Amino acid sequence: METGYHLRCFFLYGKKVLKTIAKRFIEDRLTYSASALTYTTLLALIPLLTVILTILSAFPVFRAAGNEIQQFIFSNFMPASDSAVQSYLQSFIQQAGQLSFVGTAFLVVTALMMMITVDHALNAIWQTSKSRYTLTMIIRYWTVLSLVPILVGLSMVTTSYLVSLPLISDTVSFFGLQSFLAGSVPYLFAIVSLSLLYTFIPNCKVPFQNGFIGAIIATVLFESAKKAFVIYLMNVPTYRVIYGTIAIIPIFLLWIYISWVIVLFGALISNVLTHPYRSSEQRLDGFTQTFLWLGYLWKAYREGKGLSLSQLSRLTAKIYESDPKQLIDTLKQKQLIHLSDNNEYRLSQDFSTFTLAELYHALPWKLPKAKSSEIYSGKIYELLSEANKSIDKSLHLPLGLIYEKYFDEHHTTPHESSFYQLVKSVFKKRRYS
Repeated sequence: METGYHLRCFFLYGKKVLKTIAKRFIEDRLTYSASALTYTTLLALIPLLTVILTILSAFPVFRAAGNEIQQFIFSNFMPASDSAVQSYLQSFIQQAGQLSFVGTAFLVVTALMMMITVDHALNAIWQTSKSRYTLTMIIRYWTVLSLVPILVGLSMVTTSYLVSLPLISDTVSFFGLQSFLAGSVPYLFAIVSLSLLYTFIPNCKVPFQNGFIGAIIATVLFESAKKAFVIYLMNVPTYRVIYGTIAIIPIFLLWIYISWVIVLFGALISNVLTHPYRSSEQRLDGFTQTFLWLGYLWKAYREGKGLSLSQLSRLTAKIYESDPKQLIDTLKQKQLIHLSDNNEYRLSQDFSTFTLAELYHALPWKLPKAKSSEIYSGKIYELLSEANKSIDKSLHLPLGLIYEKYFDEHHTTPHESSFYQLVKSVFKKRRYS
């Protein structure tokens, strides 16, 4: 009976995840994001490959690896239906390598722009409200752009050296593992690359196991799409009939588009696995988000503990309307919380006397105060003044009492709607008291 119950829960969870993925795929307009990335890739592909090969050529030990990497990319990440694409790209890369300093700088900027576009697309899927500082982001991506080619070249040189050793080469030949190793390398490379992309690019904490699962699914879809694309081009020569000798252009664009759809789909899977009940339409407003976080900090305070920013972020399943770091900075500025020596946030106020009205007026998410601006006068001033008086009366409750009542009723992780119901009941009681 217990096994049947767990299986039923598993299938219900799987059904919910699949339904959420389908809904989010439409809501997040991933096909439009893939179109934008296709255009950016078309402009940045040659600069990106040129920068990579230029960095490799700066090291004598990696010069021979440049051609191997180029061949590896063309043979494993592009359909093998037409070698014309490879010939054209190699020709463009050779010409780009003869550019002046200004031209090379333009190539680097174009390559960085592509990485920033990918950053924005992934953060749109994770619905993070604020990007990193531009300078920090550029430095980070330049570091990636500089180190990745070196690491890839180092891995290829090391692999070639190890395979050339008699003991290893004889063992591989004896067990007939040549074809297996050759076929598995592209899969491993794609899985590792996509796992890092899904885990470290978004401006929020992504569990590595979810990024890894998304990378595996995206890699399988990518390899399947590559084979299906080749079969389609060989059996349905529509593009060649219509476009003739320039058919390579729409075919290449179509493949880039399909590739980006798959990459973004893998990122969406990672996101849904992390937040299976999240919808792109559900956003937690700033006041309720603050109210929730202070409640969790109050609960931790009663247990003699504090909470880190990542712990607070994981305690609610909805998307935040306000940037979490900005919210924390606001609470520190208002002296509601402070950062302890062990990098945990703790309360700075006594919630047995600090009221909901004081919290309401301390936060930026509220009705404007009439006295704070000279544009309010006459009837508008009177209305806003009365509204603020009503709020003061309705919310004149110690936060400690509210949180104590709430957490006594909810022993497990609470849901945001319960807070709404609690505050609503408080308003109702105060209105008729």
